Amino acid sequence: MFEKLSRDIVIDFGTATVLVYVQGQGIVLKEPSVVAIDTTTDRVVKVGQDAMEMLGRTPEHIKAVRPMKNGSISQYEVTLQMLRYFIRRACGKVWIPPRVMICVPTGITEVEMRAVMDASHEAGARRTYLIEEPKAAAIGAGLNIKSPVGSMVVNIGGGVSDIAVLSMGGVVVSDSIRIGGDKFDEAIQSYMRRRYNLLIGERTAEDIKIRIGDVYDHKKPAYMRVSGRSLSDGSQREVLLSSKEMIEALYEPITAILDSICSVIEHTPPELVGDILQKGMVLTGGGSLLHGLDRLIERVTGIPTFVARKPISATVLGAGSLLPDLGSMPEGLVTISTRSASGSRAGNASDARGDRRPDDRRQDDRHPDARRDDDRRDNRDVYADPRERYRDEDVSQRQNGASYGRPAGSRPVSTRPASTRPTGSGQVGSRPADHRSRGPRQDNRRENDRDTRPPRRPSARN
Repeated sequence: MFEKLSRDIVIDFGTATVLVYVQGQGIVLKEPSVVAIDTTTDRVVKVGQDAMEMLGRTPEHIKAVRPMKNGSISQYEVTLQMLRYFIRRACGKVWIPPRVMICVPTGITEVEMRAVMDASHEAGARRTYLIEEPKAAAIGAGLNIKSPVGSMVVNIGGGVSDIAVLSMGGVVVSDSIRIGGDKFDEAIQSYMRRRYNLLIGERTAEDIKIRIGDVYDHKKPAYMRVSGRSLSDGSQREVLLSSKEMIEALYEPITAILDSICSVIEHTPPELVGDILQKGMVLTGGGSLLHGLDRLIERVTGIPTFVARKPISATVLGAGSLLPDLGSMPEGLVTISTRSASGSRAGNASDARGDRRPDDRRQDDRHPDARRDDDRRDNRDVYADPRERYRDEDVSQRQNGASYGRPAGSRPVSTRPASTRPTGSGQVGSRPADHRSRGPRQDNRRENDRDTRPPRRPSARN
């Protein structure tokens, strides 16, 4: 009944794009994180795609801004208005405020974390949870981060790039740099000014990046005609741009990302490095769609590199798979338990539910001890050592008051040797002489509790 009164949602609050995931429905919103504000009244005019179309084309009294800068909140009030707008659109009219999980970078500070939680509460969230983006992206990409096997994820967003090595549900080594898709656009704008003395806008630079952006050497270049304003005379001019020129234009930001990846690998334990060499590295985020980036990283690091099936939505899908477990989590930063079933894999909306059957487990990427524990938990008759079965049965039967060879609740048999048992006549192995004359109450007493010592004869006194 409470599911109809309230909803649990995930918000991937990116620098460039906002994605909203609703439990049971999947991704319901995907819009740019842009807000148009009327500067005379401080009123929000447009949010999302409508505000994106106004970017660079607004009059003097209307300003289109991005409230998120480099993965953190740069304008608190504008962020609050945008967050309230997306929560209202995703949840509609509900009686109980929703529980909200927000994806944050790994390098977020305590002040930035508190700002995100305060903005979420003021926007109408009942409880707020924060999850690190590499964890959510790894789950959304289909990696089993709960196993004792190393996994490496590179999440390249609009303002931040997160590189992390994960194992046993936690982050082992990580690095977060303020370089992403926005820096790619700025690098293209700088290249056009330096090479062609031409001024272009943000949207033009983003179109160039999407259409002909490339960072790896290729034989067949792609071309695009780009128009802008000449810095020499102010006239409109058009140039023909090649994809080979993008390798030079994007050299600085791509080099910074490569240096961060190499630094994380250097600080990774050797055992996990061996796992990564076998499994490879996974790229997520919108920046991973840059043509040739996976091949360049593989050539520099020597590690097989793959792009996730859904790189843009991998983070929000992975976080959405953890929504069924919110009731057992404290408010704040989310810690993934290695015993929970949720989050073991997620690659699409159906996998992000987190309700996997035991038969669906992938046995090849789990430690033998973990497999044996799971088999016990699933009541399977599979043991690495046969003695473990009898030990487990002994414990369960002792808890139920039973022992081998007798029903539960019956009188236990003494395990003491016959030669050491006390007897009534003092002879080894003989029964007490008066065992027949005892009443029923005495017969029900345990044999080991009987006072079988012979009566003491009174000493003769002279």
